[in-house]
Amino acid sequence: MAGERKAEEEAYEDLGFWEKIIQPIVAEFTGTFMLAYISAMSITSSFILPISLAHGLATSALCIAFVNISGGHFNPCTTLSVWLSGGMKLLPFLLYLPAQFGGALIGAVFIRASLKDSSFQDIHGGATVFRGNRMISPYNDYEMINTWDTTPVLGLITNIVVSIVIFTGYLQCNIDNRRAEKVPIVYGFGVAAATLATYVTSGGGFNPVVSLCNGMLAGYFDDLYIFIVAPFCGCLISAAFFRLVLGDDDKRFLGK
Repeated sequence: MAGERKAEEEAYEDLGFWEKIIQPIVAEFTGTFMLAYISAMSITSSFILPISLAHGLATSALCIAFVNISGGHFNPCTTLSVWLSGGMKLLPFLLYLPAQFGGALIGAVFIRASLKDSSFQDIHGGATVFRGNRMISPYNDYEMINTWDTTPVLGLITNIVVSIVIFTGYLQCNIDNRRAEKVPIVYGFGVAAATLATYVTSGGGFNPVVSLCNGMLAGYFDDLYIFIVAPFCGCLISAAFFRLVLGDDDKRFLGK
């Protein structure tokens, strides 16, 4: 299995500029745009399960589609964790970040264009919202009854812990050389589980560029730091575990 993955990495070195640079950038831009749009529009359903499934299924579908082109990241935290774990070169890492931001920004623009002003404001433009003990959706019986007593700091801690599931799942299933094939669908499973577990309390939100861009267009920045700091902390912890303990022999620092 390791031999097959090594052969795949060697084949990558033989690719031309178009396949090594242009295609991955376009894939990350397009995937982030689609993910941002679908994720934000899912909030119009106002129910937890379809929102979580939309986030997770979209992530899985897009990662499966683009994993052999760009790795299917669509999230700067995923990109950072992969780079720190030895799964990509510095140049693609630097190029992916603006592509992801651009994709998320265009996704936010499309959300604005898809909804009338009143509906756009109702969902805060698809911005990630810390709920805690607030009644964000008065038309949703579940959120009216279940107003959880928590704080932004506890929400930050919750999102850090849960985000580790997403990034550890991606690293172990897509850059570990002991796997004969990548398993991109696990990425979406992690996103769906994390969103389902945290949406009503800490608000979910594990993609900083999507949270930032949606908030920018809606002018909604309440507790935005949770949805930027938490996933970055989670990806750093995941990368550290991979490098120190869980990674394959080529990428792991300890226990060789």
